[in-house]
Amino acid sequence: MSRELPKLYRKIEIEFDSLRNTLGNNGGVNFDVDTTVRRKCRRVKIPSGWKWQICDAESLAEWDWCVDQDQEVLDNYESDLEFKL
Repeated sequence: MSRELPKLYRKIEIEFDSLRNTLGNNGGVNFDVDTTVRRKCRRVKIPSGWKWQICDAESLAEWDWCVDQDQEVLDNYESDLEFKL
C-alpha cells in the first residue's frame, strides 16, 4: 500500500524501526535491539534527492540520548522508508 508523501519540510509524525539498548535478564545490556519508534520528522532536500530529518533534533539531544542514533537510522533509510503516519 503506497501512501502519498507529505510536502517537503512539513512536520509529521512517522513510525519506523530503530535500534535501542535494553537490560538483559541478569542485569547485562543487550545492544542494538530493534524497536518501533515514533518521531516528528520532515522531508528535506539533499543532493541525491531527499531524506527524513528529525524535527528539533539539536534541542532534543540535550535530554534524549537516542535522537542521534534515530537520525543515523533515518539517514540510512533515505527515501526507502515505508512510513506510517
